[in-house]
Amino acid sequence: MIEEVYTEYRECYSTLERAYGYLKLDRYEWESLHLRYFIYYLRKYDIQSIECFISYHYKVSYRLYLDEIGRTMIH
Repeated sequence: MIEEVYTEYRECYSTLERAYGYLKLDRYEWESLHLRYFIYYLRKYDIQSIECFISYHYKVSYRLYLDEIGRTMIH
């Protein structure tokens, strides 16, 4: 499931990397962050299968997470 979702969201992740470019992460840091957040999301919401995965909620949740990272880096 992880590989399936990561591949499906590759374009979304690229958009996020551009939008949050001020975080100054390199390619490997971004990939690590995407994967770590995805695993955190699956565990937090106890998602056991792709049928339980809600795309919109994941995207919004990830953006909020990145916003919080940005706020902590600025202050």
